[in-house]
Amino acid sequence: MRIFRLMLLAFFIVLAAAALTVYLYAAPREELDLSYQPVPLMERAVEMLRRQSLELVLTEDDLNHLAKRSLSLHPNVRPNVQVTGAAFELKGDRMIADVNAKLLGFWTVGLQAVYTFRWEAPNLIGTPIEMKAGDIALPKERIGELVIPIGEELPIIKLDEVYLKDGQIHVRIHKPSLSDLKRLL
Repeated sequence: MRIFRLMLLAFFIVLAAAALTVYLYAAPREELDLSYQPVPLMERAVEMLRRQSLELVLTEDDLNHLAKRSLSLHPNVRPNVQVTGAAFELKGDRMIADVNAKLLGFWTVGLQAVYTFRWEAPNLIGTPIEMKAGDIALPKERIGELVIPIGEELPIIKLDEVYLKDGQIHVRIHKPSLSDLKRLL
């Protein structure tokens, strides 16, 4: 009986050590939040049209603010998964997202997701192609798509396409009619 109790105690100690190891391994590497600054897309679009250009260029910082705004409006990306912080970086035609999320309401984990983008008017849709916690690969479907409503910010202007190039977002605008220009200016 005594040996059984010792074995049971040893089992629970090993189980607790394993749980603590997983908990610490998946913990966020840095404190992230969802605070953002408004991106003045309409003002930039008007200035772009004054320069007689049909392409609006957004920086990585702009994307960071737009994506954080989207996540702050919809932080529950899955049942029992709430995003509490994020930081975004553009690399070529992909976006790297460092994400802090709360699982089951109490366990905070640090994740990294890699997204590709497609344009579905009026939104820029980020589709995850990779996700991991530390070096452990996780199912990419767990994080879900990231919807960045760029067209919502520019309701008067018709957008033709949005694409990533050289660490920037290029927004191609449909050539406006004279009545569109009058409404804008």
